[in-house]
Amino acid sequence: MHRRAQRRRRQISPPPEVNQLLDELERIETIPPRRLAIGDRLAEIGDPRAGVCLDDRGLPALDWVEIPGGEFIYQKGEKRQLPTFYMARYPVTNVQYQAFIDADGYGDDRWWDDLLRPEPAESRWPQANRPRTNVNWYEAVAFSRWLSAQLGHEVRLPTEEERERAARGREGHDYPGARLTGRVTRTSTKKQPKPASGTWSRRQRSASTHRARRARAFSIWWAMSGSGASTRMGDRNR
Repeated sequence: MHRRAQRRRRQISPPPEVNQLLDELERIETIPPRRLAIGDRLAEIGDPRAGVCLDDRGLPALDWVEIPGGEFIYQKGEKRQLPTFYMARYPVTNVQYQAFIDADGYGDDRWWDDLLRPEPAESRWPQANRPRTNVNWYEAVAFSRWLSAQLGHEVRLPTEEERERAARGREGHDYPGARLTGRVTRTSTKKQPKPASGTWSRRQRSASTHRARRARAFSIWWAMSGSGASTRMGDRNR
């Protein structure tokens, strides 16, 4: 149902400024600081992209990427097998995690059985479409249980094997997109603010294996196995 809600939203024409900003994001020459500014502006005027905000029910609207099953290279060369699963294209955003908080997610005992329950910490960035930060493993599990109940199928943390398969492909590349790009170019070692989810062009995203990039620390990442789903969150006092 959430996919139908996304399609309905895409049928509504966004304001001209939104289209201009989205077109600029698709240009590979758009530099990272400008992408950051575009993402923040979209947070202000309304971000229509799938996988970033909420559906018509107020639930996280995730954009799933299919990771085909079969044999793959794991770690230092070991061959393993996985069934087909799905991983969200982007980390879970502030507005998506806030839906859990607003639904009394921290107060409902159903989501916290056998888990340590902290007080919710402030995310590092306030923008609605930036990745949610400062979430620990216990909160990730509780969030997964809550979303499972809302969607009607299992949402869980992905396994280490699933994360490797999504990021490294079947051939076990050393970094996402190695087969497509052939080399890594490091342009700067200066730390940059983390941009809004989805602010890389399609061409840049295609350089990452299956377009499902590795999650950085403190970000939430999702995957789906079979007809269910799974998530990953960054560590905070794990």
